[in-house]
Amino acid sequence: MSDNKITKNYYKFSEISPLMQNSTLNLFIFLLFLFLILLHQNGIFESETTKQQHIEESIDFTGIECAYQYKTEKIVKIWSKSYITIIYKPSSNCSAELLSQLQKDGGATFRIQAYSVYEMTAGTSVYVGNNTYQVELLLSFPTKYIVMVMLTYVNGQALESRMHARPLLKQLEGSPFQLNVIRSPSPKGLSKYCSKRESGIATGRWIKCGGAINGLERCGAWQAPDFDFDRIHGFRWVPYLCQYHQYTNDQMKKCFAKNRWSSIVFAGDSHMRYRAYHWATRLYGSCHACAKTHIKMVFDKIPRIEWVFDARGTRLPLSYKNITLPFEKYIHPKVRRSKFSKPFPDDALESQLFLLNFGHWVLREVNDINFMEAKLHAYGKAAKLLKDTGKTVVWVNTVSLPWRTDQAVIEWRENTSPFRVQQFNKLADSILGQYGIPIVDAFQISDGRIAATHDQTHYTKKLVGNDFGGVVENAISNVIINLLCNDT
Repeated sequence: MSDNKITKNYYKFSEISPLMQNSTLNLFIFLLFLFLILLHQNGIFESETTKQQHIEESIDFTGIECAYQYKTEKIVKIWSKSYITIIYKPSSNCSAELLSQLQKDGGATFRIQAYSVYEMTAGTSVYVGNNTYQVELLLSFPTKYIVMVMLTYVNGQALESRMHARPLLKQLEGSPFQLNVIRSPSPKGLSKYCSKRESGIATGRWIKCGGAINGLERCGAWQAPDFDFDRIHGFRWVPYLCQYHQYTNDQMKKCFAKNRWSSIVFAGDSHMRYRAYHWATRLYGSCHACAKTHIKMVFDKIPRIEWVFDARGTRLPLSYKNITLPFEKYIHPKVRRSKFSKPFPDDALESQLFLLNFGHWVLREVNDINFMEAKLHAYGKAAKLLKDTGKTVVWVNTVSLPWRTDQAVIEWRENTSPFRVQQFNKLADSILGQYGIPIVDAFQISDGRIAATHDQTHYTKKLVGNDFGGVVENAISNVIINLLCNDT
């Protein structure tokens, strides 16, 4: 808390107490007030739940993967849902001391990744009771897959709030393993194009470019190896039961001209800022003017692109006087409070197309579901007001990011766990959907290529010729364009 804020709180307190006229007493109470704040910041008044969480995070869970075993179905067929089941069943290698620290009430989180020469997919465990977890797989090709079963968190630490819980990232015994998938009848119409209604939310996975499924379009120019930051080349995002048209830059421009979207707003965190850079590259040919800015950036070409920093989802609701936001919860001094307290610029509100997002910055500091719900409802109301004035509004949910254990994360959580991002997105997508805002599920697209960031945070970077792009960012952007531009 800044000295300014302490002083303001002190003056508020002094106004309601006539005894404050005495300067000595004044100073004493001010110092006492400051002392109590420092005690609170140092955890003296933490709840028992928070204290227990901090204790758990200090426990060394090295080797705890010995507590779980997995099993797969004997026969796995293409286009048939199968499950990997994980159960609490300690091996003889587990020490009694280690197991005594382990909660056995569904607090573990597991990640599954399956790879073949044709397909890549990822999934997160669901607790089904009785110390049992399941991960659903839907595979499309009769071939051999390599599957990893990874324990990522225990004791509910995937939902950490104040302190950063280091991920375990431990494979269970026997992982990775080979899974043989056999042939079965394939659904018809796999090459049909996704409708507007399907675009954005259709479940999919990454499949090999070129001939993996008959009738699919060729991969686009933005899927060249230069954009594969995880060095996995030649894959693209495809829904299970339809395909996305691979829009060229010229087709994108024609669609926007047809819909009279002469001005576009990107609002959200740095992932939205890089998305704006990618679109500027596609619409203008390059992005020489792209540079980091925290409040606003305007590209005065056609269509005009405006980037608005709104990483905590406060600025759009503040643009409307009749919308009330919940009291903001700021924990870390690095948070630039003033950046979140300004309404959208007037010229931004006059735009025709709005691509909106927030999430990561909220998750960095708080895990209060009631607070999140109140904030998302305020944001949804503001987005609906935009839509009701004839604007085109799209919610692009928060991408999945890799786990980080560097010092910046330990001191202040830069990336939250994919599991926690997924939980927030479920809440956000549900609430924004209630206000009639179409959803683009950027999380499921990025989660299958979680290593495809160039800096452990962003899926887009500046390339030769001032192009901004990346294979994952292109996939997300292409889904947005399908949602906006598909005829049906």
